[in-house]
Amino acid sequence: MRPVLKWICAPARLLIGVAALVILCYWPVLEGLASEWYHDEDMSHGFVVPLAAGWLAWQQRKRLAEMRPSGWGLVLVLAGAALQFLGAISLGLFVGALGLVCAVVGVLLAAGGLPWLWALAFPLFLLVFMLPKPDFVWNRVTLPLQLLASQLAAVMVRQAGTVVLREGNVLTVAGHQIAVEEACNGIRYLWSLGLLALLWGHVAGLRGWRRALLGAAAVPVAILVNAMRVAGVAVMCRYNYGLAVGAFHDASGWAALALAVVLLMGIERAVRRLPASAPTEEPRPVPSPVVRPVWLVAAALILAAQLVPTTAAPLLESPPRLPRLSRFPETLGVWRMIGTVNPQPDAMAGADADDYLQRFYAGPLGGSGEMELRVAYHRSQRVHGRMPHSPLVCLPANGWTPVESRILQVPGGEVNLYVAEKAGARATVLYWYQTPWQTTAGEWKTHAWVVVNGILHRRTDVALVRLVLPGTGDRGAELRAALGFAQLVMAEVKTQLH
Repeated sequence: MRPVLKWICAPARLLIGVAALVILCYWPVLEGLASEWYHDEDMSHGFVVPLAAGWLAWQQRKRLAEMRPSGWGLVLVLAGAALQFLGAISLGLFVGALGLVCAVVGVLLAAGGLPWLWALAFPLFLLVFMLPKPDFVWNRVTLPLQLLASQLAAVMVRQAGTVVLREGNVLTVAGHQIAVEEACNGIRYLWSLGLLALLWGHVAGLRGWRRALLGAAAVPVAILVNAMRVAGVAVMCRYNYGLAVGAFHDASGWAALALAVVLLMGIERAVRRLPASAPTEEPRPVPSPVVRPVWLVAAALILAAQLVPTTAAPLLESPPRLPRLSRFPETLGVWRMIGTVNPQPDAMAGADADDYLQRFYAGPLGGSGEMELRVAYHRSQRVHGRMPHSPLVCLPANGWTPVESRILQVPGGEVNLYVAEKAGARATVLYWYQTPWQTTAGEWKTHAWVVVNGILHRRTDVALVRLVLPGTGDRGAELRAALGFAQLVMAEVKTQLH
């Protein structure tokens, strides 16, 4: 028996076995990542990342002769298990994939210690590029890039002699509107170009801050080429709208990608000429004496135990039936419904919602007291992994300039008051996030409650409720009336979710 255990516990064979355990434990996450890479055009480069990281790690194999196993790796393996569990029950694929990265780093730390992490730092960093987009953060990143791309595009269109009106990320040319969507604002190219730039820098022999500078250059390059693309489409709209939004739009995407690659080539040559300190010869790794892989064995035991919650976690959620928002009351207190908009498939897809409600109510203030109500319901955060889109993202993207944003406390919960202006008009919005048990104003607080609800109640559903106030709506009687209406809506939505 002892010779068999000795053969199994040889560091190389044990590491292969632990790697197999990691794949087995995180197989649902790996399946989710592959699906994300396949279906999301922004993430299609994800298939390349593991191959590139493996190739770079193989190049560093000689430096792995030095080993100083560390028990701190077990902390990361445990953290990875916790993240995967939270992702499986409520927080979605991004958190689970982050747990996978933690587990990989923890296993390497338990196997070889800091010398291994130092040798494999670059390929491990590249794993960030395979993580799915966390939408609650991603939306805040894409909005400034959308606005910047639209501003640059508007300047280019005017320089070309074409009259253009820009409102947020929407350009109006010859009566046609062009929206600078996420697919056209540089994000699609930004992540892929960043990966390409870093790999290119490595192959070209750039090291340290030079390689980091080339990777960072992907950000302005992506924004610039996409602004040029949008400007080209806008100018073409002046002459042939069908061609502009059809074949020209598709062809310009490939042309923008080619131009981005050319610009990165030029930047790489410029970065290469920058002065740098004299290269220092890396010390040769000193082969370690016989190492007892006790920490690696402990990591294997943790991963084996992790299989139980990994298998059980998807069974913990019990998604509720869809609320019947179409049967939302036509009368709420002194407010009466005066109009409704049937949910369109594209509107629900844009909100990424399972159910959607848009109505208009008239209150005690007469015609000026008309209130717009929107409810976007998301049945499961574990399945979709996406929080509702906040008006803080949607309104500025449509040309509204923020004036005021604060949280108001009302009986039963809290709401956001958001005031914005556009072309002399003012919009005042009350919005909040509603779970079956909590009414919150903050996205991060809502995420925390979703985790708690997923554990205690086996439900992770949440709704975004938005009210557009009448008139200026931000002061006096109109705001008091709107807050009263908001309390009625809160109670009814909570009843619907239960």
